[in-house]
Amino acid sequence: MNVSLSPTPDSYRISPLTGSDKSTVMELNSICFPPGESYTHHTFDFLFSDPSVIGYKCEGQMGDLLAFIFLMISPDGSAHVTTIGVRPDQRRKGIGKALMMQGEMAIQKRGYSTLLLEVRNSNDAGRALYGKLGFIVVQRLEKYYNDGEDGVLMMKALNLLSNSNE
Repeated sequence: MNVSLSPTPDSYRISPLTGSDKSTVMELNSICFPPGESYTHHTFDFLFSDPSVIGYKCEGQMGDLLAFIFLMISPDGSAHVTTIGVRPDQRRKGIGKALMMQGEMAIQKRGYSTLLLEVRNSNDAGRALYGKLGFIVVQRLEKYYNDGEDGVLMMKALNLLSNSNE
């Protein structure tokens, strides 16, 4: 019997993205998303340079890029998961969940109270993950994607983390 185990935190490492990660993130992005949905070089230039963007990567034991996430913070007290990509052979192993939780913790520490994201209506695995993480559907986005498919806007209210020892 062949059993596939989910990776443990010992088998991968999550750390902040840096400018030196751009080419490998762009390469993984083109694997994770079809043409027309994968971000452009210009979009990644923005994501890697704008101070309102937070990014994390997940690397395997050999330093190979398994996944990435970008979140954009907004002065209105919210943050937005701009994109999350997990290498296809690493999906459904808890890596996307770990990145989402890392991103959530980072924005909570900065005092942001709401996290938003969009997901394809047909992305059952993504919607299920986000639902398990406490996101709720707040709006259907008609013809949101380039191919005309609807998306859904999901939101999560966050408990703010205190920096004090109260």
